[in-house]
Amino acid sequence: MSTPQAVDPAQDASDRGRLDVKPRAVHRIAEQATADVTGWTGRGGGLGRALGRRLPVVDVTVTGRHAVVTADVMAPWGLALADVAASVRDRVAARVGELTGLAVDRVDVRIVQIDREPAAERRVE
Repeated sequence: MSTPQAVDPAQDASDRGRLDVKPRAVHRIAEQATADVTGWTGRGGGLGRALGRRLPVVDVTVTGRHAVVTADVMAPWGLALADVAASVRDRVAARVGELTGLAVDRVDVRIVQIDREPAAERRVE
């Protein structure tokens, strides 16, 4: 087993190697960040349950060092939908950028369902 070599911070990163972040990894990070805000990691109710659709549903497009994310979410009853969308947007952009180093150009949030459970019983950051 080889010993890790010390990295010279003055050396240009491109001279040290390359990091490829696969879209699937970005997808998982965005999905978890969305669930962190909405608190949903399972099947949606109503139509979502009938169709076997899990919420949140996340779609990611990675082009070079840039990412675009679309998230379909369920929002808790009683919260301002714009606030829920802004929280999801901010959290996803921050986590994807922080963990991957990609520039997140856009996060589109579509609230596809409202949960009838009162917001006081759900967590939204």
